[in-house]
Amino acid sequence: MAEVRGTLVTTAAGTYFLLEFEDDPNNECVQHIKEVHNQNPNQVYHTGGNSDANRRESLRGIPTSKGLDRDEWPMAMMKEGGANAHVWPINPSDNRSIGSQVGNQLRGLDPNIPIHVGFF
Repeated sequence: MAEVRGTLVTTAAGTYFLLEFEDDPNNECVQHIKEVHNQNPNQVYHTGGNSDANRRESLRGIPTSKGLDRDEWPMAMMKEGGANAHVWPINPSDNRSIGSQVGNQLRGLDPNIPIHVGFF
């Protein structure tokens, strides 16, 4: 299972949260993020609350596929998610594991702190 780690970084230029994904070639969620993170904002912000509206907007018109989850990047829990999210059908266990880990990493994060995405 791929891991997610997060670190609050403070530099002379300011503070940001580094959200890193283990570059596991077998994890479909990580590969989805890696594939599109340069096309979508590399710096995102946590919604700090309810992501249901973003999820509804990003998945609108995207058909379901039996046995697969619809994975969004940026995630619904990010302000940049929603209508501009890229959606891939992926393995449900990959999607839910990464989503849960990201949620845990961002819990309590000030929504005004930018999140930078990386891989390890």
